[in-house]
Amino acid sequence: MNRAEQLFFGLILGIIFPVLFFLIAVSIWFFFFQNLNVHYFVLLAVASGFFIDLFYLKNWIRIRFELPVWILISIYLFYNLCEFGFFMGFPVFNLLMGVIAGYYFGHRLLRNYHTAVDLKRIVRKVSLFTASVMFLICSASAFLATIGEVAGKELGSMLRLPFELTESMVWGIILIGGPVLILAQYLLTQFTINLVIRHKSQAP
Repeated sequence: MNRAEQLFFGLILGIIFPVLFFLIAVSIWFFFFQNLNVHYFVLLAVASGFFIDLFYLKNWIRIRFELPVWILISIYLFYNLCEFGFFMGFPVFNLLMGVIAGYYFGHRLLRNYHTAVDLKRIVRKVSLFTASVMFLICSASAFLATIGEVAGKELGSMLRLPFELTESMVWGIILIGGPVLILAQYLLTQFTINLVIRHKSQAP
């Protein structure tokens, strides 16, 4: 593994606990301890996350291609939820997770030898999974976009549109954009896996 790949997987695996503990700490503060300074909760949470990384991250990187599937699913769902929240329910940016999943599984499939038939089956299953998650993301985004009168204004502001989106326009985006994103996620994941396999197989 070259230094760039080590850095990539280190970031993917190393960010999880600091961010997760940060979110938990902020939630606990918001619901139970608003009379206290939130910075204490945040600092303790993030420091605890990095403390875990200090002891375990190196080993996680070493066994990155042997991690159980349920852990991979949990990581993928976690990052999708983080992106969904960070971009205020706008699902286009979740396409990036399909590319990352494809990059990972391309390397994992090369590392763990499979027959051509098994390879095609696994690529299809991974692509269907990322597309299914995108379906859930789009469904949640559509729900949020239709429950409030300001949904069109927020979406228009995010996209920097020179006009205000009407309710019919929002529905058009949902009914057309949703299926397009789901299909795009499937194809992107599949393409990335095959690209990594082809590139690595041809490398000297």
